[in-house]
Amino acid sequence: MSCSNPAASDDPGSAAPPPRRLPKARQCIRCRSPSLSILARHTLYCKPCFQRAFAAKALKPLKQAFPSDARPPIPIVPALYVGVSGGQSSMVLLRSLMDSLFPSKEAEAEEREKGAKGGKSRGERWEKKKVAERVVVVHVDWEDIVPGGQSTTETLRALLSAYPSSQLTYLPVPFRSAFSTSATALSLPSLTPTTTSSSSSASASPFHPSLPPSTLEHTLHHLTQTLLHHTVRTHAESVEWPEGSPPPTLFLGTSSTRTAVLTLAGVAQGRGWSLGAGEVKSEYERDGIRTLQPLLTTSLKELVLLSRWSSPPIHSFTIPTFSTFASPKSSIERLTEELIVSLERNFPSTVSTVSRTGNKIAFRGAPEELQRTCAMCRSPAHPLANHWKSSISISSPPSSSPSAPPTPAAPAMNHYPSLPSSAPSPSPTHTQSEDPDDPRSLLCYACYTGLTDGRARRGVENEEANVGLPVWGEERRRVMRERMRGVVEECLIGDEEGEEGA
Repeated sequence: MSCSNPAASDDPGSAAPPPRRLPKARQCIRCRSPSLSILARHTLYCKPCFQRAFAAKALKPLKQAFPSDARPPIPIVPALYVGVSGGQSSMVLLRSLMDSLFPSKEAEAEEREKGAKGGKSRGERWEKKKVAERVVVVHVDWEDIVPGGQSTTETLRALLSAYPSSQLTYLPVPFRSAFSTSATALSLPSLTPTTTSSSSSASASPFHPSLPPSTLEHTLHHLTQTLLHHTVRTHAESVEWPEGSPPPTLFLGTSSTRTAVLTLAGVAQGRGWSLGAGEVKSEYERDGIRTLQPLLTTSLKELVLLSRWSSPPIHSFTIPTFSTFASPKSSIERLTEELIVSLERNFPSTVSTVSRTGNKIAFRGAPEELQRTCAMCRSPAHPLANHWKSSISISSPPSSSPSAPPTPAAPAMNHYPSLPSSAPSPSPTHTQSEDPDDPRSLLCYACYTGLTDGRARRGVENEEANVGLPVWGEERRRVMRERMRGVVEECLIGDEEGEEGA
């Protein structure tokens, strides 16, 4: 019987992983140089070849979106948008785009010298074609949202001062701008949904103190992503675009590590049905904005090395969230992140497989269901958020006595009758019409479950929390009310028709 370390017996991942085997050919995969710097995805690279390989991979979506041989030619767009949080991945992506779209004189001279010696090598920039007039950096500031958080607007402005103002425009957006002070707020109790509250509580944010950290992290991430798209659409509408221009393009620096975390955490929090509509894909379109994520196959370790090897080095900063410095068990996303980072350190191929699998997930709903979005996160949503949950939940425990007659099932807490497992689930569009004041008609399953069931799990019952809807949620509610008003007006009998009938 072998002895083990008692201190590490409780940790299944404490055992040292088997040593990683290097390829037999101890040379760079591209230039065959023996001076090696990094082993990325079981491939050895030297430092220059690794930087060129990353540049080719990062710029591939840009080449496909703006091909140089397009007929008719694509006009020069007034702006390309980049969502920058200040982290490692977004800052590396911004440097790659700026170096490619606006190369320096030294880079131009080096490229001409390489072309004179034998033409372009693989990984260099494609044809010298001006794509955009400038790059617009969109940054969402979380000041006063996260406890202990500070404003990051000026911190990022100092980092962006290295780029010429004629090539880059900085567009900071405070997170609280997503909520209007004149809108009404949803009243979300712990168990049963009710109607909206008065406008005096409209400034309430969706970060109720009784919610668990999992819901807070989930809501903060998706509201930030939606606010980025909303800001890009608003800015693009104020700019004159030439005829034949592609839709406004937004670049996001989501890495392979982050994609794996979003995939697993999203499924665990009830976002599996809408996961294939975007977020973990390299390209998707939402609200008329084309979103490109070129770093979905680049790990966090590679981005750290690229930031160190760049000249000058790429500086970044960390923004605290609700689970920063918390234990891994504090939230679902924090626990998933701990798992993914451990796998990336010991078994890097597993993380790459998870991120690639998430990129292949397709939307299972009908194409018209993509048009019905959540009022909070703008993801595709079912007509009634808790219908699927009520159809599979057990509302009453089975009888312990085998001879006792069967008792009728008690109604579920969300006022839907329990259905047998073999019965097909009826369509929610036929069971109950949509109500613009009902949270179930406005929110998706993940947002509704997180904002309501969290308080029930913490034992806070019969407590109403006023949750303010963002500006795009108020717009969707207004459209629903106008549609409902039109249906009611069609059913009303006018004065003239009433007199003729009499």
